[in-house]
Amino acid sequence: MSRFLNPYLHAVRSYSSARSEFDASNYLRLDANEHPVESPYNRYPDPMCTQLVESIAIKENLSRDQVLVSNGSDQLIDMIVRAYCMPDVDRILSFTPGFSMFDYVAQVNRIAIDTLALDDQFDLPLADTLGYIDKSDPKIIFAVSPNNPTGNDLSPDRLLALVKAAPGLVVIDEAYFEFSGRRSYVKLLEENDHVIVLRTFSKAYGMAGLRLGYALARPELIEDLKKVRMPYDVDSWSQSVALSSLAADELNTSKIIQARNELRDRLQNLPQVKRVYPSDANFLLVIFSDAIATYRGLLDQGIVVRRRDKQVPNALRITVGTTAQNEQLIQALKRLA
Repeated sequence: MSRFLNPYLHAVRSYSSARSEFDASNYLRLDANEHPVESPYNRYPDPMCTQLVESIAIKENLSRDQVLVSNGSDQLIDMIVRAYCMPDVDRILSFTPGFSMFDYVAQVNRIAIDTLALDDQFDLPLADTLGYIDKSDPKIIFAVSPNNPTGNDLSPDRLLALVKAAPGLVVIDEAYFEFSGRRSYVKLLEENDHVIVLRTFSKAYGMAGLRLGYALARPELIEDLKKVRMPYDVDSWSQSVALSSLAADELNTSKIIQARNELRDRLQNLPQVKRVYPSDANFLLVIFSDAIATYRGLLDQGIVVRRRDKQVPNALRITVGTTAQNEQLIQALKRLA
């Protein structure tokens, strides 16, 4: 149990089944009211994701008690807010343009959330952030690097300064980390007991349909999160596929990075494109002369991109596709020029 945990959760024990307490694989299992006829899925999944946790721990050079696997990073964000924030009492800080899930989770949990604007390079506004911390004492600060929807990595020096100044938890969402080419912020766990790093299998691993994410943190923080975790939240199939992917160690982001750079160059040559921001992710933030007209024009041609004009004027976020998909996009945009 950490010093950040909500007081009313101190007496709560993590949900425990017989499968959580010991390896029941060699037992006659009559404990969970499962269907008795054996099939690939008649049994509940391993509630501790034991093999997957061990594989992730080895990959990240951490101990197993520093890893928590869950049903997507979105669920982990919700678990973090519920574990540490008191409704109508605590405050959260995030940054804009940023990931809308933080606002949504704060709202449904009755937690006040404040946002600070990133600077003109979409980097952390360090002076404003330190001033806010002194004034408002946020329980959690959410930072995303590479950031969504802007695509850029945050400055390591500024993020480290934020971590050092934060009185509460700092959650660093690294959903797009594998496309950035930098070292992970998981190294911060060695000297900081208030940092949580989030990862996902949805992006670089190509498993968005499985809904699988994980948190990396000090053991006491992982134990906190287990108090608000639902039992059997990661199904057997997802655990098996993710484990096979980690064992194969064939994560190939280089093709997507190359395609991203080629798409950026081609977009910049279109007359209706005013700017393409640098990206360390698998998408591009693009400024058009008329983003809404472009969005609708692409829809008419069977292509959907993401409107982000409410956060950044005339901005659309475009996911990097295959070579053929990117070509289809470029030709569609040429028809709209």
